[in-house]
Amino acid sequence: MADDEQGEKTEEATPHKLKEARKKGQVAFSKDLVASISLCAAVAGGVFGVPSMAFGLVELGRRGIQQSASGVMSVVDVEAAVHQTYVTIGPGLMAVLGTATFAGAVAGLAVTQFNFAVEALEPKPERLDVAKNFKSTFLSPTPWFNLGKSLAVGALICWSVYSACVEWMDWLPAVASWAPGIQLVFVGRITLSIFERALPLVVLIGIADLMYQKWKTAKDMMMSIQEVRRENKDQEGDPLVKQKRKARGRQLAMGRQLRDVATADVVVTNPTHFAVALRYRRDENPSPIVVARGADLIALRIRAEAVRHDVPVIENRALARSLVSKGKVGFAIPQEFYGPVAKVLAAVYRRRRRP
Repeated sequence: MADDEQGEKTEEATPHKLKEARKKGQVAFSKDLVASISLCAAVAGGVFGVPSMAFGLVELGRRGIQQSASGVMSVVDVEAAVHQTYVTIGPGLMAVLGTATFAGAVAGLAVTQFNFAVEALEPKPERLDVAKNFKSTFLSPTPWFNLGKSLAVGALICWSVYSACVEWMDWLPAVASWAPGIQLVFVGRITLSIFERALPLVVLIGIADLMYQKWKTAKDMMMSIQEVRRENKDQEGDPLVKQKRKARGRQLAMGRQLRDVATADVVVTNPTHFAVALRYRRDENPSPIVVARGADLIALRIRAEAVRHDVPVIENRALARSLVSKGKVGFAIPQEFYGPVAKVLAAVYRRRRRP
């Protein structure tokens, strides 16, 4: 019912909704891509760490066999063997696990564009909605995509193992006669061949999964026209409230203009339709400043304030009309009006000097 009231979701998510979704952790994320990158890093770390670890284990095994054959093995020998095992295995494991962990963390941050969503960790009752979870699990494209992805990965692993074994098949009969160290090298080379075949394709599958997740997230975030209008209304405010706010702002601005008329040197009028109050102070600005301007009713109020504060009122139809059109309150008059305004101010100053 709620979906019917909201209408069909045909509009892309607004920036505000995307921002709120990021706060909640609703961003495209591919576990497969992060896992494939971690696996690549683990293999790279293993190339440097595993060989020394393998040869160390072979040497430990040889020493253990010799000590067992001698029949003399004290507690000190056992402790030394355990310590040597840790020393041998530790660096290799650190190389594999360290690079895999670091690469996985960096890949996860890169995929989510370094998004840390604390809200995603909060418990939400809607996650226990059986009907909703059933729909998203069985009645959406996601399970079919995951099934196809799993089948592709399985087929890829089978092909990688088969092709690597076929490549080294001719060497298998001779393996039994090799020394243990050489056998380990051979097994490691086959394993590396398998990874060389599988990893590039696994990364491609991860990239495809990320693209699907981006598409699915964008589809889930789509909005109806009613939702977009409601969000715009919430963001910008009710139109009536905005209109009242603008009207109140104009009233306040007009109040300031009328108060500043008392500081003007002259008011230029049209004589009734336009009025502009000008002030000239050399220490304030090199050019006259418009302190108030307006037409019709506002012009009449400016004239009334000028009369009340004994500010000279001079009629100049063309100049008044031009200053109302091009002048800005609080700014100097445009340069093109320097000459006409200078004549007006000169006339005002002459009046003041008369006895």
